[in-house]
Amino acid sequence: MVPKPISDAATTRGHDAPAAAPLGLHEEVLLLAVRDAEGTVDPRAVHWAEALAAATLAELVLLGHLALDATRGGLLTAAPGDAPDDPVLAGVLGRVRRFGKTATLAYWTDRLCRETKWRIATAEGLVRRRILAVRRHGAIPFFSTKSLPARDIGPETALRAELKKAPLRPAPSPRNSARLALVVVGDLLANVYPSAPDQEAARRVRRAIRAHPIGRAIVDAVDAVHEARLASKNARYRAITATRHWALWTGVLGQRAQDWARRAEGMTSRDPR
Repeated sequence: MVPKPISDAATTRGHDAPAAAPLGLHEEVLLLAVRDAEGTVDPRAVHWAEALAAATLAELVLLGHLALDATRGGLLTAAPGDAPDDPVLAGVLGRVRRFGKTATLAYWTDRLCRETKWRIATAEGLVRRRILAVRRHGAIPFFSTKSLPARDIGPETALRAELKKAPLRPAPSPRNSARLALVVVGDLLANVYPSAPDQEAARRVRRAIRAHPIGRAIVDAVDAVHEARLASKNARYRAITATRHWALWTGVLGQRAQDWARRAEGMTSRDPR
């Protein structure tokens, strides 16, 4: 589901940005992940949150607010200058600058993915731009939910058409390389290509992603996030298993010690005659 606390006032709060203005990568990921009619996230887009976090950082890189060093594991460095007008991009850039240390794209992807406020702010921006609408479900406010059906399908339709043509070009742009990488890591291929792409199409997509450092960095960063989470999960499982085994054997040995003590007490209390 799309994060619940989307404000109904998002359609009127502040000034409405024109729908024809270019979308950011983070907004494009959210449009592809949310189903037009239902207004909820497609269940096939399992890793859309990781893709949206990486898309926010990639947009800052493409706009020149962050410098990406692909030779050093995707190291990100905040560049001086004014913050972007987009509140999501400005907030993430301020977060990176306040951190005070350089970190990798994988590190920030993991951190931003754990914070739902960036996804909520991205959805509210699309509502203000009148691309998505807010639909409330349920009469009781505390127990009600909200969905985000499409209001204007023009931007998403144009995006899908561009994503289908991008792998066919001999020299894809850095933005298209990042777009295709985000579609792959966010499990959004089925939302772009109705039928599974053949081997030749898949090869062209991989080639377009590898054409620019930003595309390769996005794939490497999200893969690193998944590997780190899997390793952490395995470590927790091993720790829990070891603790349970220790408790089990401690309980067994403790019970046996009590049995031995009772037997010894019974033997010493017998009459020697």
